[in-house]
Amino acid sequence: MGFGIAAGVAAGAAMIGPPIVVAAAPVIGAAATVTGAVAGTAYFYSKWKTKKAQEDMKDQGITEPAAVEERSRKD
Repeated sequence: MGFGIAAGVAAGAAMIGPPIVVAAAPVIGAAATVTGAVAGTAYFYSKWKTKKAQEDMKDQGITEPAAVEERSRKD
């Protein structure tokens, strides 16, 4: 997917000309920054939520294998 995007950008730059590509670089950089921030936040939230769920299960005295067995019996 990345190669396709890069090829599209290169083809567009060849047709449009360098000044527009140079002018669009800050916008592309800002979009990449926002995308990275959102992805990083989602990743660390997922890690935190998983850890919190495991701690809650431990506090309630639920062990992981028993919870898995219980889920498989319901299915």
